[in-house]
Amino acid sequence: NEMVFFVGNILGGALISAWGGFKNKIRTIGTGCLVCGVFAVMLGLPFPFAVYLIWMGLTGITMPVFNTPFITLFQENVDPDKQGRVFSLITVITGSIMPLAMVLYGPLADYVKIESILIVTGVLFVAGTVFLLRDKVIKNNLLELEKREDAL
Repeated sequence: NEMVFFVGNILGGALISAWGGFKNKIRTIGTGCLVCGVFAVMLGLPFPFAVYLIWMGLTGITMPVFNTPFITLFQENVDPDKQGRVFSLITVITGSIMPLAMVLYGPLADYVKIESILIVTGVLFVAGTVFLLRDKVIKNNLLELEKREDAL
């Protein structure tokens, strides 16, 4: 399971390196997040294990598709003097997600089927991405970032 995810991650890294993503990085991030959410739902559906592994590999591919432009946006828009602090904070947040998820989902899995957790998590991932991409304040700020990038 983890090995298939890791191989997908490598393939996703090669994909984003060769392709470069959409010109609009937010569109690339959003597409990666939406597809990841859909694959999370698929992981929770009753398929044979071999199909589950295919979904897991495809989920792995999505990770670099949204992580790479996310990091690039920060590199392009955060003052170089503050990048160390910002990336340290991002590392702390992303590094703490897994233990927090285990604290939450571990006991939850004793009462709720794992498949249901995956489906609900995937649906929430998709809904959160749609909200993120449609929110006017976020959209205006992202458009401002794009204008700044185009000016460079």
